[in-house]
Amino acid sequence: MTKKIEKLTRKQKEYLPIFRENWLQIGLDTTPVDFNKAENCISDLYKWRGLKVPEFLHFSSPMLCELFINLICSDKQLESQLESQFESQFESQLWSQLWSQLKSQLWSQLGSQLESQLRSQLESKKLNYMGTWFNGQQDSYWVAWLLFGKEIGVQYDEHSSTGLNIWSNIAKECHWFYPFNDFCLISDKPKELHRDWLGRLHNENDAAISYSDNWSLYFVHGISVPEWIIKNPEKITPEKIQLEKNAEVRRIMMKIYGWEKMFKDVNAKLIDKHFDNTIGELWGWKESDGIDVRVIRVQNGTKNPFTGQYDWYTLRVPLTVGNNVIDAVRWTYPSCRNMSREDYLIQNASRS
Repeated sequence: MTKKIEKLTRKQKEYLPIFRENWLQIGLDTTPVDFNKAENCISDLYKWRGLKVPEFLHFSSPMLCELFINLICSDKQLESQLESQFESQFESQLWSQLWSQLKSQLWSQLGSQLESQLRSQLESKKLNYMGTWFNGQQDSYWVAWLLFGKEIGVQYDEHSSTGLNIWSNIAKECHWFYPFNDFCLISDKPKELHRDWLGRLHNENDAAISYSDNWSLYFVHGISVPEWIIKNPEKITPEKIQLEKNAEVRRIMMKIYGWEKMFKDVNAKLIDKHFDNTIGELWGWKESDGIDVRVIRVQNGTKNPFTGQYDWYTLRVPLTVGNNVIDAVRWTYPSCRNMSREDYLIQNASRS
């Protein structure tokens, strides 16, 4: 029976963050794909699966791969069959420190965002979204997890070990690719990739991720926004802000536009203000269609660890909160809505 690895040694614990960072950089690399090397790696995958090596087609982005598939393809892709049957041999610490952290950075913050935007853009044009199981460098999170297992003594059978080496090479050399029985589409890597301090796609001045064919995606702290908000912020108006249905996008638009300018343009009135900025201010105005609006501006009681500043937030609240700022800010916390003003003030002070 295979012995489960229960604990990492001191040297293994020290090496783990170095190993993780190395694979994170592989996953984020924007060096153009060497298509000859990529073809060799993917050919090895086909051979490992016992399949004939296909014809290869090169594309500048996953979007062009998807458009090509929409034009000519009705076949199904291959499925990923590298089994990770050794999960039971790993202790939970390795899962949390390697798999989950790399997956958060490379898939949750990057790969899944690309997938979501591809799907929505294609479907908005009445085109089919194929997608792929094969994400090259963005598969680094699970490749690294299995490789580190090998480093610390996990035993793989010969076939699985060979497959893992092939997947490792693919992660180092490839971006997304679409393998079919007779042909395989290979996408180049993005030429630009920008993230914030938390690893979220982010660029307030241009595209957060862009490819050489100019397929680009725009994000602010991980929130997808339309291109015009970033490239043409002068087109943001109070009316467009109010018409935006996505609350996160609306918040970004308001931040770019500027709250002082917003309040001035809509003739906002200060309804109530508390001396404690974490309680903040209650503002109101009437929209052009006659609807009354209430918003609160509050300051976070904890410094942003990355900027050292106390961030301000602006939240819309219902008219039912009345004209008292304590009632308004209390409403933003569902667990506090039934508290008295006095009890809320006590609780708020305890958080400071």
